[in-house]
Amino acid sequence: MRKFYSILILFSMIFFSCKQTDSKKSLASEMCDCFKSVESKLSNETKDLIKKTGNATDFEQAWKDESAKLDSSKRAMLKRELNSLLMGGDKDFDYSICMRRVDSTYFPKDMTDQQKKPEIKKAIEEMKTQKECELSYLLLNMLMNLSDKAAMEE
Repeated sequence: MRKFYSILILFSMIFFSCKQTDSKKSLASEMCDCFKSVESKLSNETKDLIKKTGNATDFEQAWKDESAKLDSSKRAMLKRELNSLLMGGDKDFDYSICMRRVDSTYFPKDMTDQQKKPEIKKAIEEMKTQKECELSYLLLNMLMNLSDKAAMEE
């Protein structure tokens, strides 16, 4: 009987560790899909700026430096695009709808954003390994790091 319980515990540990890994990959894939749904709506300037600054050590400074090279109309367009995408400028925006669905699928309703952060960070790191998620990874990684920086300054 003792052997049975030992085997049961071992299988449970294996099952749950695999489920966590699958969950991280699945969350990463769905977050990437959400971003890809709007990626085609972003201008080439916005995509290029994300690619140029996404791996910078000081994202804010890199972003300021690179966006300063754009003319004022392109900077205004960039700001509009990012506001629509990230600031919930439109609750019916494809990205917002998709991310709300992902959020409700992977996290309990009463879980705070701070509690979700470790799993989201793992999913973002997983996105790094997915070829078609480069832009999503760069942007979300940059935003997560900026969020961490803001939290430390509070």
